[in-house]
Amino acid sequence: MNLPESPPSIWLDTYGPYIPEPALEGKINVDIAVIGGGFTGLMTAYEIKLAEPGLDVALLEAKYIGYGASGRNGSFAMTVVGLGLTTNKMLYGKQFIKDAHTYMERAVDTLDDFILKHALDCDRTRPGFLRVATTPAYLKRLQNDIDLMKSLGFEGIDWIDAKEMRSRVNSEHYLGALWEPRLVLMNPVKLQREEKRLAQHAGVQIYENSPVVEISYQPKFRLKTSNGEIQSKKIVFATNAYSHFLPPLKYKQ
Repeated sequence: MNLPESPPSIWLDTYGPYIPEPALEGKINVDIAVIGGGFTGLMTAYEIKLAEPGLDVALLEAKYIGYGASGRNGSFAMTVVGLGLTTNKMLYGKQFIKDAHTYMERAVDTLDDFILKHALDCDRTRPGFLRVATTPAYLKRLQNDIDLMKSLGFEGIDWIDAKEMRSRVNSEHYLGALWEPRLVLMNPVKLQREEKRLAQHAGVQIYENSPVVEISYQPKFRLKTSNGEIQSKKIVFATNAYSHFLPPLKYKQ
């Protein structure tokens, strides 16, 4: 598997020194093998160990923790779903909006609670966010969105008029804004590597620079890397955009 070098990332460039875990060498046997060291892979491995401490869990990362999209994203967790409230209402109806927004509120709060509970060093802040109107048409749309959310029983999503908006951001182009408190900002590379620390503390074996080059089944799964091999009862694929590199998932994208 020939993965490209990571594109420029402020999070990686400003992280400071980082020493990856050694690559897999030789053969090991585990109960569950997780392929991919992003948010999905790390937290899946961690939660498995918490639920069943007696299981042997290994995680294989092709490059290093922070390489993929989990370490190169926009650094925020927020409630926005799909194409926005107005479009989602037209396409799917009010109940979809209510269910989706409720889920996303819970997702943002759960992430924030997790960061605080484990004192993860990831530059976490929770400032809320403003969706700003710069035209009368968009102003009307945002106010309609607020009315919609209030009709569905959601609290805390409010309108900020031009005068108050000007006191926050001094721009004559801002006619007002929708305000919502649920936004968590963090350094994604720091968060990911803190999650790595938690997973290792729970007992997860983590191998970096260990791309899986072959998967077979006889009768256990056999995962081969450049210099090692894992035999496992189960596999978790947490490979996101790189899944097409793995033959079992090549045509399932």
